[in-house]
Amino acid sequence: MPLDIILQTQDFTSETRARIIQTAAGILGSAPTVYSPTCLLFENISLERNAPKLLELSELCRASGIDAAFVPAGMKLTDFKAFFFDMDSTFVRSETLDEMAAIEGLGKECAAITQAAMDGTLKDYAASLRARVKLLEGRSTRSIEMVWANMRLFEGLETLVRHVLSRGLRVYIVSSGFTIFTERIAARYGLTGTCSNVIGIDGDTFTGSVSGPAFAPFNGRILDAGGKLEFVTSTMARLGGSPKECVCFGDGSNDVKMLSAAGLAIGNHPKAVLLPHCDLALQFMTYESVLNLFADVRAQRC
Repeated sequence: MPLDIILQTQDFTSETRARIIQTAAGILGSAPTVYSPTCLLFENISLERNAPKLLELSELCRASGIDAAFVPAGMKLTDFKAFFFDMDSTFVRSETLDEMAAIEGLGKECAAITQAAMDGTLKDYAASLRARVKLLEGRSTRSIEMVWANMRLFEGLETLVRHVLSRGLRVYIVSSGFTIFTERIAARYGLTGTCSNVIGIDGDTFTGSVSGPAFAPFNGRILDAGGKLEFVTSTMARLGGSPKECVCFGDGSNDVKMLSAAGLAIGNHPKAVLLPHCDLALQFMTYESVLNLFADVRAQRC
């Protein structure tokens, strides 16, 4: 399948742009068709996604502070029906459970388990989540409001979400985090819906328990990587489509399955375990740059 290759950076200085154009053109055998201070576009390139030439170009871009995307030629936003975002370290700059634990003086213990789970070295995600939540047993829920008050989106995300919603697409958060945050985020930014876990609370105290989404097909089963894919697949079926008609965003091992199934997979500073599954890894640019991957939007921007 022919590809469009979009290279983006904060500022293509004349020297950098000339060097990248020359090198990329040599690798691809083609000159860019679009130039802007932040974007270079190589259209309709006849190479497989994992071709050695593209791997070479990816390494060049990473070393030069450039985000490189490889997408089907002529891909449009109208080819998709929905966007799905992980929450922690993808939609928001927080690892919410780690931050709640840190407020209670349990940050190191919780963060160590989180890191192992996201890196993929700890394989039983449900067990890792239960262990982290158990640390909070008997602790005050004051940390919920403290984390919420300091929560921030990644730069450019609100612009991306607003544009996607304005074009009639759905936007969901599907997260192994908690409804206490995902539902507030959805309400604040007008998202279509959420799917996430439920942390146990009794009055103003954490019970140390956690359960999955109450609705079918989960019925309390903890939402893990397989559950995320299940939600994406079932939601897309309700919308009359398949996962190939959605865009998925994530950062860690818990997102591999849904990104692998998506029509467009985007990692936000992805862990090494997720990187091979990404059509675009956001390392240097903001979320707003995602709009330039779509030919129908890009024509108005670049």
